[in-house]
Amino acid sequence: MANDPEVLFADEPTGELDEATGAEVFAALRTINAELGVTIVVVTHDAAVAGQVRRTVAIRDGRTASEVRRTARVGADGSTELVSEEYAVLDRTGRMQLPAAFVDALALRDRVRLDLEPDHVEVRPGDRPRDERSGS
Repeated sequence: MANDPEVLFADEPTGELDEATGAEVFAALRTINAELGVTIVVVTHDAAVAGQVRRTVAIRDGRTASEVRRTARVGADGSTELVSEEYAVLDRTGRMQLPAAFVDALALRDRVRLDLEPDHVEVRPGDRPRDERSGS
């Protein structure tokens, strides 16, 4: 921090730390971000660490696969809730990787069926015809 950087890179900053010390490290990183305006890029394989930041970009098979954005929203009752929204990332040629949890949940393998709807693209297992969906 002595050189007043615009960006700070932290590679597994809590990798070998106990939970309490890891929390202190993240508190220091948040302070640096909030008070000094330094952008902090954290590289980690730890989902618990990834859940502590406002934005997570996942890389799978060497490609940017997904992005999760977390925001705090105040409810009608005044309580604050953390809202996470996950996005698939399109590359320049229009390719995307579905989040692994989605692929696993639907047992997607080899290929999927795509349908262009007026406001979205529908993705379903390649072996399931459209009329077998519930409600269609």
